[in-house]
Amino acid sequence: MSRKPSTSRAQTPRWTRGGATIEDGWIVLRDLESYPMDPGPDLIDMPFALAGIRSPAEARAFASRYGLLRERVSPRSSVDVESPAELREHYRTLWQPEIGRLLAVMNLYVDIQLALAGDVTSENALREHIIELDHPNEYGLRGLQLATYGLIAELLNEGRVDVTNEVRAFGMTERGEDITVPHLAYVTRSNTLLAVIYQSLSDLIVIERREMRYCEDCARVFLPRTGKQRFCNDTCASRTRYHRNAQRQRESAAGIDAADVRD
Repeated sequence: MSRKPSTSRAQTPRWTRGGATIEDGWIVLRDLESYPMDPGPDLIDMPFALAGIRSPAEARAFASRYGLLRERVSPRSSVDVESPAELREHYRTLWQPEIGRLLAVMNLYVDIQLALAGDVTSENALREHIIELDHPNEYGLRGLQLATYGLIAELLNEGRVDVTNEVRAFGMTERGEDITVPHLAYVTRSNTLLAVIYQSLSDLIVIERREMRYCEDCARVFLPRTGKQRFCNDTCASRTRYHRNAQRQRESAAGIDAADVRD
C-alpha cells in the first residue's frame, strides 16, 4: 500500500525575521526572511529571553533572532515579492506591556513556590500583592496559593488570545511498515510569535510544573538546567565570582592594615 498521509496534517509553521533596527521607539525589521522555529530550545528559552529584555537594544536583538511579537504565522515557504518591505512594532506601547505581564507571571510563580517551601519574605510579599484574597491569614498558605494560581491563570490566558485548539485526524499507512492506527487528537496552534511564547510558558507551568528561580546576580527569572544552578548564565556567575574575590581581597588588605596599626 502506498504512503498516504492524513489530509488534515498541518504544514510546518514558518515565521518572519530580519535585520532589526530601532527608529524613534519602533522596532523595525528589514531584509525579511522566513524560517522554521526550532521546536526544542527555542520554545523553552523564548519566554525567559523576552521577559529578560530591559532596553530597546535587547528588544532589537530578540527581534533579529525571532521576529516581531504580533507577526502572524506564514504558510509560505519563503518571503516573496508580495511581502512588505519592512515590519514594525512600537517598543513602549507593545513590547513593554508584554514584558511586564510575562515578568508578573514568572515572579508570582517563583514567589509562591518559595512561600510553599517556607520563605516568609516571599509569603508576605504575596499576601500584600494578592488583594483578591480578603482574609489571607484566615485561609492560610493554601488559600494564598489558590489566589496566586488564579492570578497566574488570568495573566496567561490574556497572553494566549492567539492560541487556538483544533481537532485533527492523524495516521497513515506505508508499504513494508506497520500501520499507524488513525486517531483524533487535539492540536494547539499558536498564530503569533507572542502566542508561541505564552503557550510555551503555560506548558512549563501547567503541564511540566518546572521549577524556576531568581538569578542570584541579576534577579532575572530563569529555568535551571541542574538542581544546583544559581545563575541564569555564565556572565552572571563570572560577575559574582569576580565581586566575591574582590571583596575577599579588600577584607584581607583591611586585616593586614589593622595588624600594622596594632604593631
